[in-house]
Amino acid sequence: MSSGRINPALLALRRGSVAKADKGQGSLFDRSSTPGEILPPLSPPLPSTATVSGTAQPSSSRPSATLAPLPAAVARAPLTVSQLTGQLRQLVERTFDTVLVTGEITGMKSGHGGHCYFSLKDDGAKIDAVMWSRDHKALKFKLETGMQVVARGKLTIYPPHGKYQLTIDRIEPVGAGALQAAFEQIKMRLAAEGLFAPERKRRLAILPLTVAIVTSPTGAVIRDIVTVATRRFPQARLLLVPAKVQGVDAAQSIVYALKRASQLALRGEVSVVIVARGGGAMEDLWCFNDERVARAVVACPMPVVSGVGHETDFTICDFVADVRAPTPSAAAELVFPVAQELRARVGRPLARIQRALRHDITRDRRRLEIVQRALGDGRSLLRDHSQRLDATMARIEAALTDRLHDGRLALQKAASRIERAHPAARLISTRACLNATQTRIAAAWRSALKDQRNILGAIELRMRSAVRSALKDSGVRLAHNAGRLHALSPLAVLTRGYSLTRTPDGRVIRRASDVTIGDRVDIRFERVQIRAVVEAIDEEDCP
Repeated sequence: MSSGRINPALLALRRGSVAKADKGQGSLFDRSSTPGEILPPLSPPLPSTATVSGTAQPSSSRPSATLAPLPAAVARAPLTVSQLTGQLRQLVERTFDTVLVTGEITGMKSGHGGHCYFSLKDDGAKIDAVMWSRDHKALKFKLETGMQVVARGKLTIYPPHGKYQLTIDRIEPVGAGALQAAFEQIKMRLAAEGLFAPERKRRLAILPLTVAIVTSPTGAVIRDIVTVATRRFPQARLLLVPAKVQGVDAAQSIVYALKRASQLALRGEVSVVIVARGGGAMEDLWCFNDERVARAVVACPMPVVSGVGHETDFTICDFVADVRAPTPSAAAELVFPVAQELRARVGRPLARIQRALRHDITRDRRRLEIVQRALGDGRSLLRDHSQRLDATMARIEAALTDRLHDGRLALQKAASRIERAHPAARLISTRACLNATQTRIAAAWRSALKDQRNILGAIELRMRSAVRSALKDSGVRLAHNAGRLHALSPLAVLTRGYSLTRTPDGRVIRRASDVTIGDRVDIRFERVQIRAVVEAIDEEDCP
């Protein structure tokens, strides 16, 4: 084989080796294949001849023989850089199929449109890699610099830089699954924000009259919760807020359901919120590890109980919830108290009162016995003390009866408050108060409207009278002022034969020095006005 050409048979053999290597790799999650052994090394070249001064010389491993000169090389046109790079790219993409590569992420950066660029390195080499936005957004965990990963992709050459790179379509951390890595990342991030802190947790309501349940409307979970609630606290009202608990859009559905439950809690209609789902694999429960679900649980104004999966299953929702229950049924038992236990709580104070009264009676009897022994046989004193004892016993019995009666009344009032706290009773009471308030407001409005109309009528009459009087007085003053104004007006003098002389711009001429010969003047009489020219100014005294 000539040193300047590629043997097609060797290339075909190499491609066959690649295909065999690919078949032996297995899936991305198969750790049996050894990274870096995707392609076997090329076979050593067959013994060939060396050319010296145009003559082929045999190698030392073959018998020497005289060979004919090689034909002259065929002249070829030179390749452009783009052509050479394109041929190399085709050769690399045809030669290498999908490969698995393990290494450490370094130099990671995000590009336009969500693409991710980084390098994979080990102790001896480094290769550039790219992950397109569609595959990058599908990852459950976040790629970080320094993370050891196993990547699946195809080799190619990026022509503008002339460098080969790995186009990755799947990737996962070494030593842990992608979901587990994502779980740890989310857990560390939320813990750093203090969302798991014990001081943030809220206590459950002692008397949960209304409970919102965020779960699937079908299945055994909702039936188990209803069964436990009916058995332990049948007075409670259950509100099902349906949500998808598995699938691609399950997280968004749970977030929406939690927001609806929060709105009910803000209106005072919900005391506790239960988020529940049955057991399953980590993939099935992954929607409860979504960061959006965790923040929706934190934002809920009422305590949230997480009952997701079995006792060995832990989700991010369990860590941010106020109370974590191992199962949905256990969550219901934590929320709903036993009605008999509540009654026992109410009865305990009454029992303490009875014990205190019995203790007082026993103490008084002992004191009486001591007094009787001290007095001896004094019958009169004994009768007096007996009478006092009878009176004391009567008072004690009356006090005991009264206190027992008060205890029963308190118990009845507590039971009545529990019944009135039921939403239906509260609604009836609220409607009655609303109707009574509406009636009072309407009556007050009608009375006020009537009073205002009467006041407005009286004001209107007074205003009309005042306006007429004011108009009359104004007319009299106007006539008087008009007469005075007319008497003082210069125009009134004109009626007596006088005239008014002014310049063309309207300035009144009062003395001879105000004009000169040749000036135009306007002379106003009673009914006419003439224009004249000053021809002479006689400064002598006029007769």
